[in-house]
Amino acid sequence: MDNFTFTIHGYYIIDFVVFAAILVYFGRKPIAAMLDARYKQVVADIEEARALRESAQARFDEYKARLEHLEDELATMLADVRKGTRSEVTRILADARTTSERIAAEESARLSQEAKRIREQLAEHAASLALQFAEEELRRELTPDVQQRLVARTLDELDQSSALSATEA
Repeated sequence: MDNFTFTIHGYYIIDFVVFAAILVYFGRKPIAAMLDARYKQVVADIEEARALRESAQARFDEYKARLEHLEDELATMLADVRKGTRSEVTRILADARTTSERIAAEESARLSQEAKRIREQLAEHAASLALQFAEEELRRELTPDVQQRLVARTLDELDQSSALSATEA
């Protein structure tokens, strides 16, 4: 400390002490209020962090428990899905069976109607062919000589029946 001279360095010390005193006198309340507010903020942040940590721990415990029971839940869900699938397959098969029976019944009715229509057409066609054959046979058998004999016989029968009617009246 041989370079210390009060006239030079002493004023620096006095200036610093005066500056510190002014700061303490004028800044004590604002600094105390600021430090108090900061303390309260830190305490609130710590409480919030504690609450978040507890919430996170609770969620962690819940997830951990769910993970432990996940295989049981998965087995239960698979059993439910299998059961639902079986019942759905059974329902679909029953619907398909009912639909196929309905379609078979409709087709059977349609086929019987079609068979009836075809029988009627065949009967009409057979009758038409029989008439054609009969007509051709009559034309072949009915010569002009036979026609004259038939007409004469019919006229004789008409004459006899009119004579009988006249005698009875």
